[in-house]
Formats: sequence, structure tokens, C-alpha cells
Amino acid sequence: MKFNTLSEIKRSLKQLKLKKGSSCLLHSSINGIGPIKGINIKKIPEVIVDLIFKEIGDNGTLSVMTPYYDYGLKNKKFDIKNSPSARELGAISSYIYNKKNSFRSLNPLFAISSIGKKAKHITSGKTPTAFGFDSAWDKLFKLNSKILFLGCDMSVCTFVRYIEFRFGVPYLYNKHFNNKIVFNKKILSSYSTSTLRYSYLYLNYDVLKFQKILIRKKLLKIISNKKFKAMSIDMKPCFDSGIENLKKNLFFFLKNSPKYKRKLTPIA
Repeated sequence: MKFNTLSEIKRSLKQLKLKKGSSCLLHSSINGIGPIKGINIKKIPEVIVDLIFKEIGDNGTLSVMTPYYDYGLKNKKFDIKNSPSARELGAISSYIYNKKNSFRSLNPLFAISSIGKKAKHITSGKTPTAFGFDSAWDKLFKLNSKILFLGCDMSVCTFVRYIEFRFGVPYLYNKHFNNKIVFNKKILSSYSTSTLRYSYLYLNYDVLKFQKILIRKKLLKIISNKKFKAMSIDMKPCFDSGIENLKKNLFFFLKNSPKYKRKLTPIA
């Protein structure tokens, strides 16, 4: 088994040239990062988060996705404080969600948890919509947050959904949920709205072609060695490039154009 060293991880993060006081959205995979020599695997999330804050400083902000899928799948209420982050999002997301100084946004299926200087600002929007005005995703975008990928590629980039939402692609729709959202036993909202795919279209995404374009345009910074890959991109140029490509091809992010069937209604 090949081990990374702490110095290799530090070097990679430094080469990304994160600015002090910046806002970052992190996508990560512990398997992709790999074992770190001398570090217990259970401690890796803490180590990675500490290393990022050494780069962005005390005035920086780090955000991750912490959705609660049982809200949509099992019609459960969303308790911002106690509904656990989906395991699929990984150990670092769970670690940030569980920190005492963490704040979490209102939308259950696209929830953001943040720590740092602007964490409360990012997550405090009153709208229960996923990507609309005053949502956590909208605030991350307006801050031109940097998207970080540690041990993973852009195939996991949820910001693509924000781009699709803003452009208004026809293969997504806004679904209304009537389940409660609570915090400290207080009902904050009796509904939420999430931007979902039409399930009957069986959509397959190909975000890696977008990644290649961003690399070619020198918008996506990549630091890699034989054991570890780190990438970063600012949200605004990522957004602009995504919109530019959607203008040329409405189904740019998909492997194939969807085949619509008449008389079918959206199915969640």
C-alpha cells in the first residue's frame, strides 16, 4: 500500500495557492486521498480540515455538502442539528457537520454545512429552496467561493446542478416537499423545494468533459502526484464556462440527449 506523507498533502494544498480569508467548498474522498503515514485513518478528516485552514486562515470559511436524503426518500422531517449527513458524502463532510462551530443550511437534499468566518452568513438564508435567491449555494456563488477537490474529480461536482438551475435546463424540475424543517424543536419551515431530475429520463452525466475544457482553458488548477490529486477552481469562471457551453448545447452536461415521452409527468 502506498502512503502519502503529511508534507506531500501540505505541499499540494500550498500549490493550489488558496487565499487568506477565502471561502471554499470542499469535495473529497478519503479513499482518494489515501492513507497518510503516521496518521490514524479516523484522524484524517481532522488533519485535512486543519491543513486547509492553515492556508485560508482564521478569516477563511470551509463548506461541504451534508444532505439528509431520508427527507425525500422516507418523508422524514429535517432536523438541522440532528439529522445526519448522508454517508455517501464521506468522512470529511460528516466531520464538519458534527463540529460544534458548524452551521447548516435549510434545504435538506442540498444542505451545506460551514465552519469559519462566513459560515453563519452562508447558511442563514431563510429560503428553503435548494439553489434560489438567498440559498447557501447562491451565497457561495456570490462570494466566488473556490471549489476544492481532494482525492476526487469533477464527476462529484454538485455546483453543476446550480449552473443547470440558473440556466433552466428542461430535464430538471423543482419538486415541492411538505415535510417539516426544524431546529432546536422549533419549526422553521413546513416545506422545501429541491431541483431534481425527471426520473423517467434515466439521465447519465458526463461532467468530465467539462473538466477537460476547464483544464484546457487553464481555469481548473490541478496538483497531482502518483498518490494524490488536488484540484481547485473559482465558482464564477466555472459558472461562466458552464453557461457558455449550455448555450451551445442544451444537454452539454449529459452523455446523451434525453428522450422525452409525451403525456408523462414528473416522477420524483
